[in-house]
Amino acid sequence: MKIKKQQQLPDQFQRKVARKEEDLALKNQLLSSPELFITEKGSDEYLDKLALKVKLIGGDEFTLSDYISEVMAEYESKFKREWWYRLADLYNVSRSVMDKYVKPEFARQFLVQFVYGRFPQSVLKMLRSKNRKISSAENRTKLFQHLTKKASEQLDLVIEQVFIMMGNCNSPMEFKLAYSKEYKIYFQLELSL
Repeated sequence: MKIKKQQQLPDQFQRKVARKEEDLALKNQLLSSPELFITEKGSDEYLDKLALKVKLIGGDEFTLSDYISEVMAEYESKFKREWWYRLADLYNVSRSVMDKYVKPEFARQFLVQFVYGRFPQSVLKMLRSKNRKISSAENRTKLFQHLTKKASEQLDLVIEQVFIMMGNCNSPMEFKLAYSKEYKIYFQLELSL
């Protein structure tokens, strides 16, 4: 029995190596001649659904359609004035800068990093893509309008968590450290030259 186990390990390893080599060969072939992979068996609809399935680093799979809605929701503000004022207080800037419809650059970066950053990165990418196609100067749309009802509820929870945490912190750096510790999301804090 011990010999059999020892034989199985090299066999499993060989199969794993062979599978990785096959995957690499397929990727190289796909890059060099993608037209070979277009078959009559697969419809555009099937390929679109396949492209929306994403595998996360941990191995979990999700479908973008779980997060991204086909129909854009009616605009209803998710970020209330108090939320923006708390962000201004955190960054030690005048609250009046948050009264404008177009918020300062640091506010946009904050939203992307700490609110939408809790979603898989491909979700944010798809939201931005959809928003660019639909939004115009006359009719500005927001990223959250493209979320499904379930994802929108998750976003509401994240917004509330961020709001509470902003109230407990005195500076952006303190917030980043607390946020990173609480939600196990890591990012570069400072760029040292």
